[in-house]
Amino acid sequence: QGSIFYHDTSGCWTRVISDLRPDVAIVAMAGRPNIDGEPIQGSLTQFVGRMGSMLRPKQMYLGHHDDWMPPSTRDMSSEEALAPVRVELARVEPRVSLVSVGYMEGTRLLE
Repeated sequence: QGSIFYHDTSGCWTRVISDLRPDVAIVAMAGRPNIDGEPIQGSLTQFVGRMGSMLRPKQMYLGHHDDWMPPSTRDMSSEEALAPVRVELARVEPRVSLVSVGYMEGTRLLE
């Protein structure tokens, strides 16, 4: 039992997102994010951190961060690549746990 926020593009409207409190958030991490219709003034890592601070889920999973369209994309799923995201989440919303799941690996989102 619980709620899941699913996000398939890197962008948001803060007035919509700020009132949601999902247990689990699946947040897109690809491309150039926008906030309230404007390109973010910062990094993709900062955008993911901002989503964590607005949603405040217990667990966060990332989507679209794998190598889904080479050579235009690169794999962002390794622990080394995710380290800056973990640091940013710990800085802005330390209660959010970033969960890594391997490609084609099943996982239970809610208990």
